[in-house]
Amino acid sequence: MTVYHIAAYLSAVFVILPIIIGRRNKKFISPSIKPFYYLLYISFSFDSLGITLNELKINNMFLGYFFTVIEFTFLITVYKRFFNIGDYLFYLIAGPFFLIVIGEGFYSRMYQYNSLSVATEAAVLMMCGLLAFYRIMQTMMFERDLLSEPFFYINTAILLYFAGDLFLFLISSYLQTHSAKQFPELYLFHSVFHVAYYILIAFAFIRVKKDYLVSRYKLDVV
Repeated sequence: MTVYHIAAYLSAVFVILPIIIGRRNKKFISPSIKPFYYLLYISFSFDSLGITLNELKINNMFLGYFFTVIEFTFLITVYKRFFNIGDYLFYLIAGPFFLIVIGEGFYSRMYQYNSLSVATEAAVLMMCGLLAFYRIMQTMMFERDLLSEPFFYINTAILLYFAGDLFLFLISSYLQTHSAKQFPELYLFHSVFHVAYYILIAFAFIRVKKDYLVSRYKLDVV
């Protein structure tokens, strides 16, 4: 087993950290970011299944198509609640994306990495993340230090992960077909961003409890 495979497995297992912290503080997690919490369990399940299939020498690329749809649905729901947008705009964004995933899966027969759909997901979520920070700065919607807000860490995690991996997402399908040896080597960067992603989410779930305790303290003082 190479260092690249070890890094990939480590990044997959790292999801346990925010799951443990999130489970301990579950009652403090607001409904607006609750989809993110449930997505962690789904990520762990897909990663476990993907590793198992890989060890059995079975092509696991088809899992990416299903997970991309689920991940996008959960994350876009977080932004839907943050921006408080209606269902019409939500379906207007999600509908074309689902068609892209279906079209790419049909074209590749789900045996290759879903570069197009993942890159599209990354572009949409990066735009949502940047708009979220713009809205926060424009409206000053958080009275306290921004670093005290759980949403700050979640939004930063999404931006860091998808922006960092965007180029890799775009070329993964090509690398898999034309340069299979370099494919796992470049995915070392993916593993690093994945670990950073989960660490930031863990910080967010730590903050939800502190945020709750601070709010309750203010009410008691008043």
